[in-house]
Amino acid sequence: MTQISSAIRKSRSGGRPPRDAVEELAARVIACAARLFMERGYAGVSIEAVAAEAGVGKNTIYRRHATKADLFQAVVDEQMRMRLRAPEEIEAGDLAGSLRRLASLLVAAALNPETTALQRLVIAEAERFPEIAAICLDRAFRPAIALARSVLERHAGKQATSADLDFAAEQFVAAIVYGPHLHALMGRRDLTAAETAEHYADRAVALFLGGWR
Repeated sequence: MTQISSAIRKSRSGGRPPRDAVEELAARVIACAARLFMERGYAGVSIEAVAAEAGVGKNTIYRRHATKADLFQAVVDEQMRMRLRAPEEIEAGDLAGSLRRLASLLVAAALNPETTALQRLVIAEAERFPEIAAICLDRAFRPAIALARSVLERHAGKQATSADLDFAAEQFVAAIVYGPHLHALMGRRDLTAAETAEHYADRAVALFLGGWR
């Protein structure tokens, strides 16, 4: 049992556990779950295994995550929190600058080893566990599209319809992510240098803007 979970248990007789301890324990559970999913795959992980890895009782996890799918979703949510930014951090300035900032984040996310590990997991096991594909679509791909749509909408003229914005945002994300994502899945390293990835993002944005305008 970890010091954090012990502190939480001891605090039960005297009221609520310290908020910092609760948050740290939650983060530890997510980190342990992420590591196990990446190492063992979705089928090879159980709530009990995550509890043992995190040094907590399984009921501690069940109180926050009722199922293994819920825990996997929390892992994906944390990955997105670390990789993306709030819209206001991206949308400042002109359209080209905003799209370059978003593109740089998306390229970095696509090349991240943890992102690649989770994508390989989903590709390998989605047919058997369709819920994990749905989670990645809803909690990873769609938030990225929503960010792109927010940027485009801020700068779009009145002639752009809602359907236009939806389609353009989806195409932007696909155009930016596809190449780096495929490189990472295939184990290629030619986009890993920061300046190379930045150059790729700049060229992809320029190509997109040529069609958007």
